[in-house]
Amino acid sequence: MSGPASLARLVSLPSPLTALIGREEEIDSITGLLRSRDVRLVTLTGAGGVGKTRLAVAAAQELRSDFSDGLCFVALAPLADPELVTATIARAAGLRETDDRPLVDDLAVFLGEKLLLLVLDNFEQVSAAAVQVAELLAVCPQLKALVTSRERLRVRGEREVPIRPLVLPQRHPRPSLEMLTQYEAVQLFVERAREVHPGFTVDNANAPAVAEICHRLDGLPLAIELAAARIAVLSPEMLLARLGQRLPLLTGGARDLPSRHQTMRGTIAWSYDLLAEEERILFRRLAVFAGGFTLEAAEAVCGAVIGADLTVLDGLASLAGKSLLERSPGDGNPRFVMLETIREFGWEALSTSGEAIAVRNAHAAWCLALVEEAEPAMWGAGQIGWLDRLDREKDNLRAALHWTLSQGEIETATRLVALLWRFWERKGYLSEGRSQLASILGRPPGSTSRSVRNSALTGAGVLAALQGDYDQAIRLSGDALAEWNQLGDRQGIARTLLSLASVARYRDDYDGAETLGQESLAAFRAIADRWGIGHALTHLGMVAWVQGNHALGTTYYEEALENLRAVGDESGIFEVVLELGKGACDEGDLARATTLFEECLELSATMNDGAGRGAALTELGVLARLQGEYARATDLLMQAADLAEEHGDRRQVAYLAAHLGDVEVAIGNIGSAAARYAEALGLFLPMGNQVGIAQCLEAIARCAMNRGHVSLAVRLFGSAASLFSAIGAAPPPDREPTTGAATLESSLSPAAFAQAWEAGQALNLEEAAAEAFALAADLAVERLPEPPPAVDSPDSFGLTRREREVLALVAAGKTDPEIAELLLVGRRTAESHVSSILAKLGVETRAAAAALAVRHGLA
Repeated sequence: MSGPASLARLVSLPSPLTALIGREEEIDSITGLLRSRDVRLVTLTGAGGVGKTRLAVAAAQELRSDFSDGLCFVALAPLADPELVTATIARAAGLRETDDRPLVDDLAVFLGEKLLLLVLDNFEQVSAAAVQVAELLAVCPQLKALVTSRERLRVRGEREVPIRPLVLPQRHPRPSLEMLTQYEAVQLFVERAREVHPGFTVDNANAPAVAEICHRLDGLPLAIELAAARIAVLSPEMLLARLGQRLPLLTGGARDLPSRHQTMRGTIAWSYDLLAEEERILFRRLAVFAGGFTLEAAEAVCGAVIGADLTVLDGLASLAGKSLLERSPGDGNPRFVMLETIREFGWEALSTSGEAIAVRNAHAAWCLALVEEAEPAMWGAGQIGWLDRLDREKDNLRAALHWTLSQGEIETATRLVALLWRFWERKGYLSEGRSQLASILGRPPGSTSRSVRNSALTGAGVLAALQGDYDQAIRLSGDALAEWNQLGDRQGIARTLLSLASVARYRDDYDGAETLGQESLAAFRAIADRWGIGHALTHLGMVAWVQGNHALGTTYYEEALENLRAVGDESGIFEVVLELGKGACDEGDLARATTLFEECLELSATMNDGAGRGAALTELGVLARLQGEYARATDLLMQAADLAEEHGDRRQVAYLAAHLGDVEVAIGNIGSAAARYAEALGLFLPMGNQVGIAQCLEAIARCAMNRGHVSLAVRLFGSAASLFSAIGAAPPPDREPTTGAATLESSLSPAAFAQAWEAGQALNLEEAAAEAFALAADLAVERLPEPPPAVDSPDSFGLTRREREVLALVAAGKTDPEIAELLLVGRRTAESHVSSILAKLGVETRAAAAALAVRHGLA
């Protein structure tokens, strides 16, 4: 052996030229483990480009004082032969090889009792050398190793730290600019963009594009850095537009990076090339799945066995272990997800393999089998579970529809949409469902059976009705009814009659709603369809209630519950109890209404139905507003909004924004109310929800009226009235636009009033929305002069108890996500509280709020 008798303190870490963004929690976790006496080997695992090496170097720097004999960084990426690992470690440690005895023995003696940290980087391609590392640790009692690898070493004593992509901002609703720039992914993008464009900043104009770029790149640091380098020549909006295909754009990494890290494709190819051939086959076939998959789905689409030696089960375990798949919990069934950047590579590999058509056809067949299995449950017991399962697979279902249409497989595509419309209805994907149905119904039927095509036609009528397109709903449902009559399909007839009855109710045609409802009820009774009987009775109960015949309505509801309980239709039962609660509220029996809505909460918990819980919380929030409990109303409605956001129900999010606007009106915060109504309007517009749009226009008009903007208010009242008239829906009498406008007639000359009203009626939807947004923005920034507080106490600022708690946390420097976690509320709720506090205190920033809180003893 040749070398020093004792090892001088060694520090051979790379010195990064850029600052590490975030990752404080990961560094704390790594250093905490390595400072533990019982931990000798820590492995950082994760996908290529996730930042394992950078993080290992940063953690090692933190540990400099903990290892008296130093830190030794060993780059293993250039190696292909595991037998060379020991020699590479020896050279990095300063040991020269001799012929006296095996190098592993020399290295063990050389390290001896030294307190040293080995950082072994990129271990995945020499994983067979894991035993050598374990043996070295075994004979050197104070030696510790920090390893980066795309898979575990799988030796005893190893502690794995999975490294995830950077945390991403939520998509809906988009965080404020201040909040957005707190996310590590956005911070990294900005810092790297400034390296090539020093004047780059994130502002309100480009913030949506920056946030979406980070999402499209899965929060992978390398991908974000490569994309940010393009800011030298592209704006964020232009960059986003080019990210439809990520890999061709993600090139041009720094020249001092390893070649595999100079392009994102090279980084992923590094992992792909290390796979066995059968693993490569499975990997590229799995790229057909969008949004993830289960083991059963993978076996159905890819084949239960890949080649001679690899089952799908073993293959999934291997690919997950190599960080090419991520495992996430499912409904008692593990789910696997491929990062979209990695999936794009797999998709390219599949496209050039010659297998793409067969694999995509197998994927479409699996999707069709799934919805065929789900369809019976969509009308009775088990509905909630199947709705949630289909929701998890919605991206796969979309991909299958796109593929079958592109291949001219009209029969398969029609069968899919004929079965899926009920899912789209129940989950609120109304615009998507209508678009998919229209794309099918607008094509020649080919060999599709009449009953399947007519099911699609029936669904198109239902979804049109729910979006307020009543004329189209009547035409589609009428055509469907005629076809069902020709086919003699009694269930189809009964369901379509109920759909037409609902349209009549939506249009306040209660005579028609009663007649069609009774016909539907009779048709369901004739075939002993208790699900249909229950829903027809529910409809008739609603008609009776709205006409003031509460006794008859209650009778209908009670019989409906009997039938729905018999078939186990949990969501139908929930709907009836909710309607009974609304009825009690209408009658002024608020105590009974509260009891019924709380029963709905219990039902939703039993069903594990987050959407149902949100609906119950919404009604309890509205009830609290009616009782003057405004703080409680806001809290309940915000909880409901969090749930709706979590479940992707943007329609409910929009209605909740409007409800929150009603609360703000009740407490006199007109500017905040206008902002809420504008938020709801912005959500309703892309959905095409014309009823919701009209209600928001009317609500913003009332805010303008409250602030004395008479002419502008009349214009919006006129536009809302025109839209209500066009869709054939009548608003509640106390919210009738003509009534609101009539109160302003004395404030304008007859000619000026008529001119404003007619101008509003002439506005198209886009023009009316633009005026409403501009007006709401003006109202939101208007501030009425407030007298200074007479006493420096929390109450003098109008803060609620919960707002004082939030203010104290703001003063303590907590972010909105931290506040949400500490108070056990949703992030959206925390953001709302902070916005309300800033408005009440009359300040613009959190720092100003904190200073005021300290000055007045509020924190």
